[in-house]
Amino acid sequence: RNMDRKLTSLHSTVDRATYRYKRRSLKMGPIPVKGSTIPLSLVVPVVVDCAVDGFLIGLSCALSHRAGLILGLVTCFEMGALGAAFSLRIRKCSGNSQLLRRIVITFPPLLMLCMCYVGARGGASASNHPISMGVCVGFGVTALLQLACVELLGEAFRAEESAGIGAYASMFAGVWLVMVLDRV
Repeated sequence: RNMDRKLTSLHSTVDRATYRYKRRSLKMGPIPVKGSTIPLSLVVPVVVDCAVDGFLIGLSCALSHRAGLILGLVTCFEMGALGAAFSLRIRKCSGNSQLLRRIVITFPPLLMLCMCYVGARGGASASNHPISMGVCVGFGVTALLQLACVELLGEAFRAEESAGIGAYASMFAGVWLVMVLDRV
């Protein structure tokens, strides 16, 4: 109960602190339908997520091959689901040319690959310079904490009342999978 109170307090503090940065889901426009144009409110978050994830994978590979492999495998599952949802929504945007839609769908994974290289180079050069290492690792930890505290905890608290046993089983299966990959 004490931990639940502390987590609730942490969530409400983060929620209040980031209120002005929250997504305005009703004001951002509807989900793309057949004939609409590609919404930037859909593309920009995917591009930013791919860039940050790519950088973190490259950085973790440079610092520890084992950690990089685990992060890469876990991100593969995440990006597979995100890529499928993203491409299906972009496919409906027939108000744009087919070439533009293909470019928009292809750009995020290519950016992720480039950012993996940037992260790996940064991590390799940072291993000789403690200040650079602190900056690179600090960025990675901050990005992961932002995602976990603001986005995931917020979504979890909003979905708590509608979550069934499947949601909890999926969460524990994900944690278990990461632990198994760490041991393998």
